Amino acid sequence: NIFIKVPISSIDATIGCTIQVPTVYGDVELKIPEGTQPNTKFRLKGKGVKSRSGQGDEFVEVQVEIPRKVSRRERELYEELQSESPFERFKRAFK
Repeated sequence: NIFIKVPISSIDATIGCTIQVPTVYGDVELKIPEGTQPNTKFRLKGKGVKSRSGQGDEFVEVQVEIPRKVSRRERELYEELQSESPFERFKRAFK
């Protein structure tokens, strides 16, 4: 088996995306479903190293990267999303 870690953005993890993943047989597309959590592992069956016991798999672990700096516009968008989050609505219910 082969193990690889691939970085994705928090936005890609939240809404889902398709990424290119390198394998020993060339790049393949991997669909990242919406709501993917950090360190989630995906299995690419048959994309690992071949051995006497059979064909191995490749395991892809996604590492969600949070930006260290954001633009003013990005900050505004994040703040807008934050104000609508379920946690914020929960907090407002107790005020």
